[in-house]
Amino acid sequence: MFGVGGFDCPSGWCAQHFVAEGTPIDFGSFVVFVDADSVIHIGGKTYNGTQAVLNTWTMNPFTALFVPDGGGNAILNRNGLIPGSINTANGTLQFEIKVPVGDLALDWIPSIENPSYYTLAPSLFIKFDNFPPTPVPEPGSVLLLVTGLAGILSTARFRCRHSHRQKSSPE
Repeated sequence: MFGVGGFDCPSGWCAQHFVAEGTPIDFGSFVVFVDADSVIHIGGKTYNGTQAVLNTWTMNPFTALFVPDGGGNAILNRNGLIPGSINTANGTLQFEIKVPVGDLALDWIPSIENPSYYTLAPSLFIKFDNFPPTPVPEPGSVLLLVTGLAGILSTARFRCRHSHRQKSSPE
């Protein structure tokens, strides 16, 4: 899922507003704009942009961010869940999008008049692939593992019994 959105910038560091180096970065609310040409796939069905509503969300970085070095780990809505809804013929479908912790990168452009002042480039990049999904083994692999372990255990048991018989038998 991808799209275009906007956000409040309570500290005044939004694009086209130059702020001094070292200014703290505060995030406000991000508002997603879904246009009619957008397509959303949920639950194996496709919906157009006029049917979908994605609620406002916030960005919560784990460390303080400052101009122009703003970048680090962040999570959305403090729990990684973004709620939304889709209007269908059968009523409203509520959903939540689970977004893992990711890397937040902000691009800054220095002022031509005063290079110690920066403005936010017209992009906010959030990369949510820090934690690759845990691979789930195929059933065939699990079966091979179990039969292999059973074979090793039965061989060890056989050898143990065989060595006890040899020690206890009279010579």
